[in-house]
Amino acid sequence: MSDVFSDLVGVDDAVAVLRGTVRNPVQAYLLTGSSGSPLIDGARRLAAALVCAQAGCGRCDDCRQALAGIHADVTEFAMEGSNWRVDDIHEMETLTRRYPLGRRRVNVIPRIDLTSLVSIPALLKVLEEPPSRSTFILTTQSFPAHLATVRSRSFEIRMPALTLEAIAHALEREGISSPTARLAAENSGGDISRARLLANDKGLEARLAIWRSVPETLTPRLGSARGLSTQILAAVETVLEPKKAEHKAEWAHLEELYAQAGMKRPPGKKDFDEKAKRELRALTKTELDFGLATLARIYRESFLGHVEAEASSKAKRAMDILALIDEAHEVLATNVSADLLLTTLFARIART
Repeated sequence: MSDVFSDLVGVDDAVAVLRGTVRNPVQAYLLTGSSGSPLIDGARRLAAALVCAQAGCGRCDDCRQALAGIHADVTEFAMEGSNWRVDDIHEMETLTRRYPLGRRRVNVIPRIDLTSLVSIPALLKVLEEPPSRSTFILTTQSFPAHLATVRSRSFEIRMPALTLEAIAHALEREGISSPTARLAAENSGGDISRARLLANDKGLEARLAIWRSVPETLTPRLGSARGLSTQILAAVETVLEPKKAEHKAEWAHLEELYAQAGMKRPPGKKDFDEKAKRELRALTKTELDFGLATLARIYRESFLGHVEAEASSKAKRAMDILALIDEAHEVLATNVSADLLLTTLFARIART
C-alpha cells in the first residue's frame, strides 16, 4: 500500500493504527515517544491524511500541500521561546477557530511536554471546546504530572524510537552506500529525516573532526575560542544545504503540478518560506546539540581514563568541563547567538 504513511519506517504498529483511525477521526490525537521517535513526521502525515478525501492517498493536492506545509487547513504551531506560554495558547485558540476551507481543520501542536504549568488550563480549554470539523494532533516526549488531563482527553498513539540498524537499512534501500548510511544513522539521534539529510551532507566527517579536535587545538587565548566557534559555524552551514535544496525542490514540484493543471503558482508562498526558515533554525540548533554531545563524549572518555584517580586534577577538570557543556546545552534551547554561546563555552573550557 502506497500512501502518506508509507515512508514511516520502523513503526509498523503505529502506522497500522494511523491508517485505521483517519476514516473516523477523533477530536484530539496524542503521538508519544522519545527523542528518537518520528513524532513530527508522523503528525504531519496524519494531518495530510485527515484533510485528504481518500484518507491520505499521497497523490492529491491536499496531501502534497499538507506535507509541504502550505495547506490552508493545516496549521503547525511553533514555539517562540523554550516552552508554550499562556500568550502562545491564546493566539493558538484564535487560529484554531478559523472555519476550514475544505473537509477539516487540523492543528498540530508539537512538544506539549514543554507547556508551562500555568498554561495548562488554557490548553485544556482549547481541547475541550473545539470548533466543529476541527482536529488536534499533539506530540510529547514525556508525561509531566500536569499533562495527565490532556492525556485523558486524547487518543494516544505510541511512536517507538528507531534503532540505528533500522535507519541504516532504510537508507541503504534508498540507494545510500553502507558506510555513508551507517555514519548518517550514528549521528541522526534516531531521526530518519535527519539521517537522510546527513547522508547527503558532504561535510559531516569534516565537521565531526573539528569537534573532536577541540581538546587539542583550544588554547587560553580568546582568539582561539573565537576561531573555533567561527570554524564550527561555517561547517554547520554544510548540513543546511541539503535542506535548502529540499525546500527548493518541494516548491518547484508544487509549481509544476499547478502548471500542469493550468493554474497559476501555488498559494501560501509566504507560509512556505516561513516554515522553511523555522526548519533551518531548528536544524542548526540540532546540529550544535549533536556537536556538544560529541564534545562531551570526548571529555567523558578523558574522565574514565582517570577514574582510578578521581581526585586527580585531570579527572576534576574533565568533570568541570562536562558541567560547562551541560549548561551550554540548556542555553542553546533559548534564542542566544550561536557564535556567542560557542565562544563563551570554549573560553570557559580553556580557563578550566
